[in-house]
Amino acid sequence: MKPLAYVPGTTAWKRRRFGQRCAQALSHLHEIVDEELSDDRADMRLRQHLGDCRSCTGHVESMRELKDAVARVQRSCDPELSARLMRLADDLVHGDGPERG
Repeated sequence: MKPLAYVPGTTAWKRRRFGQRCAQALSHLHEIVDEELSDDRADMRLRQHLGDCRSCTGHVESMRELKDAVARVQRSCDPELSARLMRLADDLVHGDGPERG
């Protein structure tokens, strides 16, 4: 017998499917934050998911706020520090984490 998470229409299946959509949305966080999604079917599903999921929308908004804050600081700080902050923000958006060095 299949576990409930694999039986279409069950609550467990819906939760599993929604979790998969969250994982997919977060794997495309860079494209979402930079508004680089296309009009293809997969990207339309991502947009629909963002409209339904407060958690994923929160991640997107947080990353946009981070990039905006870095851009504001960039205008008024040392160019070397500014470049490091932009690399850090880019690493965070891409999910790479901060690089040392």
